[in-house]
Amino acid sequence: EKYTESAIDILRELNGYIDAVELAIVELAPHHLSGYLYGLAQFYNTWYAREKIVVAEGDQLVDASLDALKLNLIVSVVLRRGLYLLGIRTVDKM
Repeated sequence: EKYTESAIDILRELNGYIDAVELAIVELAPHHLSGYLYGLAQFYNTWYAREKIVVAEGDQLVDASLDALKLNLIVSVVLRRGLYLLGIRTVDKM
C-alpha cells in the first residue's frame, strides 16, 4: 500500500521519540517531550482528517486499511507513553 505524504510525516516524526525522551531526561526539561508530543499530535490530526481508516455503513464494517490501523495504534501508544512519562493520565474513551 502506498503511503500518503501525511503518513510519511508521521513516520518521520515517530523516529524522534527516543531523542525527545533522552533530551528531556538529560536536561531535566520536560518541555522537550511535551513539544515533541504536541508536534506528533498535529501530524496525526492532519493525517486523520485526510484519510479513511475505517469505512462503515451503519453498524457494519465495510472496509479498513490495515496500514492505517497500524499507524493509528503506533501513534496512540507513543502519545500514551509520552504523556505517562510527563505524569499526565489518559482516558480510554470520551
